[in-house]
Amino acid sequence: MNHPKILIKQTKDELLKFSPREQKRGEILHFILSKINRLTDLNHLEQITTQALAYFGGRTENWDLAKEFIVPIQTVLNQPCLQTILVKPSQVFSERTILWPNQTEFEVLRPDKVILTESVACVLEFKSEYQEEYFPSQQTQLKKYMKVIAKLFPQPVRGYLIYILSNKIIEIKTTWVPSK
Repeated sequence: MNHPKILIKQTKDELLKFSPREQKRGEILHFILSKINRLTDLNHLEQITTQALAYFGGRTENWDLAKEFIVPIQTVLNQPCLQTILVKPSQVFSERTILWPNQTEFEVLRPDKVILTESVACVLEFKSEYQEEYFPSQQTQLKKYMKVIAKLFPQPVRGYLIYILSNKIIEIKTTWVPSK
């Protein structure tokens, strides 16, 4: 019996252009954002940030918590397009692995966050800063996630690339309709 291969694509080209401190900040931001599932979680952002630093072995005195984490996260997540999603989600999936069939192999996908509401399924992909050269590959990645989510859930799918330190949100439009 032939079993499909599992395909894990790990391209770290983007990371090569960032300093170790910038890479660590990106990891910490992702950890913090994985713990925020609704707007009310922002009330605990300082505690979550401190936990994230401890998890990654960092010391709070080495970082400007407000400038590098708390204020940028609060600012971007309080934008109107995200507020409606984060006010009352039905279900939230953070960093969940999806094993998806792709012709003769399985592909491992891991969207940063999938939020289900009664009317929509939202795929959120977090990035530290907007850099135009990486946008096409980031858009392709998000569209792939959206296509898979459209097959898994009955709601229409919306996707957002969220650049925390740039305070920029780009909604990615698709023509996919949910599976019946």
